[in-house]
Amino acid sequence: MLLLPVTVEAQAAFLLTPQRRIAPEKLCGAPYSYRFDIDRSALHEGKNFGALVFRSGETEQQVPISLKAGAAERRGFAPQNRTAELREGRHMLRYRHAHALFLLTGRREQLGEAEAALREAEHEKEIDAQRAALYTAELLAARGNTARAQQYLDALDGTFSGIRVAGTERLKMYLADSLKSLLSGDEHRKNRTAERVEREIVREGKAELLPALLLLVPEYPTARAAKWEKLLKHCYRQGSRSVYLYALLARAFPPCARVSGAAGGAYGPHAGFARGPSLSPPGAGDDQGCCAAGCNPCNRDDGAAARRDTPRVARGL
Repeated sequence: MLLLPVTVEAQAAFLLTPQRRIAPEKLCGAPYSYRFDIDRSALHEGKNFGALVFRSGETEQQVPISLKAGAAERRGFAPQNRTAELREGRHMLRYRHAHALFLLTGRREQLGEAEAALREAEHEKEIDAQRAALYTAELLAARGNTARAQQYLDALDGTFSGIRVAGTERLKMYLADSLKSLLSGDEHRKNRTAERVEREIVREGKAELLPALLLLVPEYPTARAAKWEKLLKHCYRQGSRSVYLYALLARAFPPCARVSGAAGGAYGPHAGFARGPSLSPPGAGDDQGCCAAGCNPCNRDDGAAARRDTPRVARGL
């Protein structure tokens, strides 16, 4: 008798399936317990519905899953996100820091620093080869080296696909799709992909996709300034503490982003960034110093509710 493997598919964004395939020999004899994870950042308040689908040949079985989440769950996932980010290896942290500095300053030499850190991270097994190749293609595209970026993407062709993946795999899928659209040179395709990335950022609150959106639409922060500001605030309220979000907040509010270095306070988007700054965008806390200098964004009257919604970026990039 021929036994076929069982594949597992998650039909909800909050369901994470670390094991997508079960060997048939594991299902013989004793009952088999399948373990899955919950992405708390993908939960909304109230009942969340999903399902796990098990398939083997022409046989399919669906296991419905419902989960009720309240305000405590929504408030509780942000510290977990920060903890997860700190668990990355030192080379990956160096890569993200250099990439964030490029987003903040536009200095292209930071892309070379980020690429070197990626190579070290792959060598030290801090990141798998697929993610390293994908992130390298992103850096090359940002530098304008489309030929080399295309080579990396061609090597990964077909690796990231499917609309039901979740978590890190979903981020990689969107990044790969964004890079393919960018390198195609087709403006209509780029715009369609940018809309999908924008919807995903709104749905998941994942600031890691913001650099991909900027690659597709470089003029987004100026041409759609109000929408861009809403996206940044939305990511923060959804619990993202990505260093990319901090950098883009500082770039969005250059007269108002207060950066405090170890030796004292300084104002401006670049001062003390590498020393572990505390960034306060307009409407977050005491902005008397920059308003006294005639900062227009701070002086506008957006109302108390809008000021409360503006994220306060915490110390410790």
